[in-house]
Formats: sequence, C-alpha cells, structure tokens
Amino acid sequence: MIFFVLMFSSSFFCLASYPNDWLRDKDQVFKMAIEQDKFILLFIGKTSCPICLNTNAYFNNSAWPLKKILEENYIIWYSSTDAGYRQPDVLEYSAAYEEESRRRTMNTPWIFVINPNEPGKNVKSAYGNLFNYNLLGGGKDDVRNVGVLQDFLTVDLLSGSSLKWYDDRDEAFRLAKQQNKFIFKLEGNGMSPNSQQVMKLLNDNTLKKMLQDNYILWYDNQGKPAIAPDIAIIYPETADVVQHIYGEQDVTALKELLESYTVFNESTASNPIVTVRGNVLQISNRIMNEQVQVFTLGGQRIASVRKSDYSAKIDLSPFPKGALVVRSSSGWHSKIVVQ
Repeated sequence: MIFFVLMFSSSFFCLASYPNDWLRDKDQVFKMAIEQDKFILLFIGKTSCPICLNTNAYFNNSAWPLKKILEENYIIWYSSTDAGYRQPDVLEYSAAYEEESRRRTMNTPWIFVINPNEPGKNVKSAYGNLFNYNLLGGGKDDVRNVGVLQDFLTVDLLSGSSLKWYDDRDEAFRLAKQQNKFIFKLEGNGMSPNSQQVMKLLNDNTLKKMLQDNYILWYDNQGKPAIAPDIAIIYPETADVVQHIYGEQDVTALKELLESYTVFNESTASNPIVTVRGNVLQISNRIMNEQVQVFTLGGQRIASVRKSDYSAKIDLSPFPKGALVVRSSSGWHSKIVVQ
C-alpha cells in the first residue's frame, strides 16, 4: 500500500505540473523539433486519469529505457484536458479529442507521434489503454507494459517502403556486381524526421523506377542515433564512393543525383556495333571521325580513341574487369561487360 501511494502521488505531481522539458507552446515545439531533427510526442492527459498518470510514470522512470528514448528522439508537447488547460492548437489533431475534452470525461491518455516536416499528418497515434493497466505495477506487468510503450515510440525507417533494401553489405556488393548496377547506400535512423522524409521521396514514382533500374539499395543503420540521412553512391567494383550527400534533401536534388549514375543497358542512336573479344574492344559503325571514350560506372575515364574510319579497337587488358560505359562524340553510348 505504501508503494501504491508513493507511485500514485509521484505520478500525479509529474502530470499535474508536467516536467520542465514538456512544452505547451506549439510554435516552440515545432521549431525545436525541426532544429534538432526530432519527432514530436503530443501527450494529452488529465490529472484525474489513473492511466495517464501510470503512463507518465513509465515515461519518467529512469529505470526504464523510455525516458532515454524520449530525451534523444522527441520534443514532448503536453496538453491537459483539465479545466482551464485545454489548448485550441491541439484540437486539429483529433476530432475525437475535441469531443472528449468538451465532455471532460477523458480517462485515458491520447498520444500522437508527429513528424514536424509534415505537421498536418500523424506518424502514429494511440488512444486509450496501451497496455493492461495495473496501477500497482511491478514484475512482469511492468516489463510487458514498458515493452509495448517502447514499440510505440520506435519508428522504423523502412516500414512501408515498397523498395527492396538490403542490410548486408556483402550481399549488396555481390548483387550490384552481378547486375552491373551502382550501390545506393543510405545511413539513417527511423527516429529522424529528415530520414523519414527522404525515404518518402525515394518511394515516390519520380525516383522509384530510377532506383530500381540502376541501383542496389543498401540500408546501413548500425544502431546509430537519430541522425539526418547520409547517402552515398558507390561503384561496387572498386568500392569507391563516387558521390555523397548528407542531411535534408528535396526531390530535385535526389533526382539529379540518381540521374548522374544511371546504368546504360542498351545501345542507342546510330546503332553502333560494340563487341568485346578477349581483352579487345571493337567499335564498328558507319560514322567517321568520331571520338570514342570508355568510362567505369563510377565515371572514371580509362580510354579514348579517335575513330578516323568505320572501326576502331581498344586494348582493355590494363583496365578493371566488370561493367564499362562506351560514349561517342556523335551521341551514342553503350554498356559492355569485361570478364
């Protein structure tokens, strides 16, 4: 009974006065969340609501991982349904909350996870009892309840993505070499709104096909904290990073990046005949006086020849094996594979 009184009193005080880092001003909350690349946790509760108090106690108990997760990944926006504390700013997030606050009979917490980059859309929300409420807590109930809350607070960056991502480096490199594609490497954390925003853009039809046709997608999380997305384009034959960008991105910047490293799978324009026999590249077509250059997929020029008549040969033996791109000054290009 003593434990019950202490926990209930402590919880009641915390929710009634709310912790110093639980903010009430919407503009301040969104400003801080954007600056710190964090999500917003909107916690709506009531001081006479036992489940609100218990949830708040879990959030603020240093013995559990929830407090650390909140501190590292969230700006907490707090609203009370107590008389005199209801906030009009909060009502836009739920018509049901508005109804409950009008009745003033809200006896369970309402919790929203909000991406500050998309203020009108909630990442997830929960109303009511997230777990089997046990006011006394303790033992297995605490472990189970904290686990449920931890799952709720965790945002998976790859959830909902329709693209195929690989988390194994060796597999990504093997497939990229096999399919003659670049590697698109993404380092990010689901708890970063900027990473979430970039993932949403990558799944847009504007970029999706380009990624599928030209890249093997490698997601490298490594258990890092909430960071802005870190993107690298890698040439798999040499593991060279040919392009690197970091932080918040828009669709135009991502499209320009992806277009710079497309894989050419077909010959075009003047129907050149490009063949490889042994270590010799032979070009034969009806165009005279054209400049022909050979590049690695990473963009490094490795050979150049002026074709004065209808054919030319290039010795490839000094160059790396794998996929190469042949470009001509007359406008055609072709991809070849050197074994």
